[in-house]
Amino acid sequence: AGDLQQQIQILQMQMSSFAQQMDRNSFAPQGLGTPGALFAPQPALFSPQPAPFVPQPAAKRPRVDAMSAGQATGEVRFADVAATQSALQLHGSALEGHAISVEADARSKDGTKIIVR
Repeated sequence: AGDLQQQIQILQMQMSSFAQQMDRNSFAPQGLGTPGALFAPQPALFSPQPAPFVPQPAAKRPRVDAMSAGQATGEVRFADVAATQSALQLHGSALEGHAISVEADARSKDGTKIIVR
């Protein structure tokens, strides 16, 4: 149970970090007065913050793609199948007030990759 709680916390930190990254990389229309103004980043979105210390999780190489504002899909590969099975228990958990979907990646040949939405 302790390992599962730790994995939940790590996944929540990774997804929270991703949400912050999305906020910093968001672009909003500002007007069309100057070339590139349409894609000018909002200054308030770029407040540098030191990254929190995150212990090395059982997961390797998390990859997250932004779909649209407030939505993301992430791929996480774990060191072994047991860690993957533990992560699958997070399906339906709340992350920053939103339920997440955690499913095994059908393309994973060794059963160690999940998709988080």
